[in-house]
Amino acid sequence: MKNHLENLELALFETLEIVSDRDLESDALQEELNRAKTILFLARELLKCGELALKAARARDACGADFKLPGMIDDAPLMGFKIANLEKGR
Repeated sequence: MKNHLENLELALFETLEIVSDRDLESDALQEELNRAKTILFLARELLKCGELALKAARARDACGADFKLPGMIDDAPLMGFKIANLEKGR
């Protein structure tokens, strides 16, 4: 799976289609529901990371070019980006 929001969206819709299948037997349905819960949990966590990256970039913009983010945020790859690269449009 590629690390892009489009791929996350596709995975969520694919999971929705699978759990919506009325032909799934009880055991298979339960297995897919457990899988769907895991995917949903991970998707929420990924989106939280993206929100943090966006908030950090906005804070840096609001405080000026001299504003230094804490190293754990500035150096951390969030959603496949470093915060410093968000400002540069990468």
